[in-house]
Amino acid sequence: MPVCARCASLYAAGAVGALLAWGVAARDRTAGARAILLVAAIPTAATWTLEAAGLMPFSNAARAAAGVPLGLAAGWVFVGMLRYDAARDAHEIHDGRHARRA
Repeated sequence: MPVCARCASLYAAGAVGALLAWGVAARDRTAGARAILLVAAIPTAATWTLEAAGLMPFSNAARAAAGVPLGLAAGWVFVGMLRYDAARDAHEIHDGRHARRA
């Protein structure tokens, strides 16, 4: 495998989170984005820290499982924010609030 188990689960879960976010109505996700990502990173940070400190070895399955929450959250927040920005910009253009450039 070209990447480690933890990274593979981050990529796969990120794709799933992005797809899930695409299917939900666009709304502002900036308010709680940092908190969501911070909480979702706890399993990944904990396994990495314990392993790097030499306190506890983890299997590839455990590393992969620890990466899933962060991947899901990252994909969800990223696509949700893109969709919200696009919807907001379209609304501004439609309402004529965008400044015209000469």
